[in-house]
Amino acid sequence: MRMSRHPSRRPRVRARALAVIGMLIGGLVLALTGAFGRGSDDSVQARASPPSAVTASYYGVNSGLAFSSSPVTWDAAGAQIALLGVGTVRRDAFWSAVEPKPPIRGAHRYRWQATDELVAALAKSRLRWYPIVDYATNWAGVDGWESPPRAAYVADYAAFAGALARRYGRGGSFWRAHPQLPAMPIENYEIWNEPNFSHFWPEQSYAPERLAEMYLESQARIKKVDPTASVVLGGLVTEGVEGFLGRMVRARPRMLRGLEAVGFHPYGGGPDGGLQTTYANIRILRTALDRLFPGRSVPMEITETGWAVPPTPEAWRSARLQRLALELPRSNCNITRFIVFDWTSVASGASLSAGFGIASSDGVMTESALALKAAIASVLASGAAPRNEVKIC
Repeated sequence: MRMSRHPSRRPRVRARALAVIGMLIGGLVLALTGAFGRGSDDSVQARASPPSAVTASYYGVNSGLAFSSSPVTWDAAGAQIALLGVGTVRRDAFWSAVEPKPPIRGAHRYRWQATDELVAALAKSRLRWYPIVDYATNWAGVDGWESPPRAAYVADYAAFAGALARRYGRGGSFWRAHPQLPAMPIENYEIWNEPNFSHFWPEQSYAPERLAEMYLESQARIKKVDPTASVVLGGLVTEGVEGFLGRMVRARPRMLRGLEAVGFHPYGGGPDGGLQTTYANIRILRTALDRLFPGRSVPMEITETGWAVPPTPEAWRSARLQRLALELPRSNCNITRFIVFDWTSVASGASLSAGFGIASSDGVMTESALALKAAIASVLASGAAPRNEVKIC
């Protein structure tokens, strides 16, 4: 659902006060989640064990408009986001900005300055970038810069993914050139955004087949640089997700063993004020993955979800975001990340992202952000594996 904008131009150290607050509220908040009830029937069997320990990197936020203004403000923006307690910031890695001109005789010419400034701003606050590898350049795209690459340019797209890893991944040239920065290399690369939604991939007739090729080629390039990196299939929407994934597998059978993780955007909320729709959407993807990739329990990464205010009441949103932060790490769905949409956004208007921001343009947290912050602090302060598994799937 995120509307992309073309750019203009650890362990995590928690403050002692935040940890104390988390420990004080931890028991109360966890008790409250029991009052909310289970996401599904308690008879459902667990598919995967919860992570052995939850760290700040489990939690993240989409940056929204935080890094869309002048780079002189980016250090402050990173510091404001870090106060939320998250360790991950999801934002586009704009191929269109980094490589605006085609390669000459196979030689790529990348412009890294703006991306360097972003990564530096995040690293100063010990935040790790979770890049969405998108969108196509004018010379490679089907229809302009915000479109998938044509078949002839999939290799160039994959080369860009590999170049990101060489520069910002483990042992990357950026970190070697900036030894004064805390090293926060990219660990996860998300291949495209909402490829099964026509807004971000207008022509759906060939989308699964092209995306499978993009995923596998990009994965090969990234793994050549960093074998330990995780390559995530770009955040899918719920509608038609099993059919979309099935077509990917049929087009490229190597996906059966090659798919490492799936980003997912389970937007929704029950009409009675619960999270029934969100959890129902998660079950849809978990069921699809278990059918198509039997015996693997492919990890799910929630790379976007949230609610717009208005029309959603702020108190309603704050309670639900808090509950997600507490329950997703303990769920039986093998959910390995929770990234909220959105840090800042326009307050209203025609944009699909309007109203989703949980902080004001100057970084002041809303009630929703404060509730999320409290929940994250509670989980991280425990310093151990989450208990009392929540049976959602």
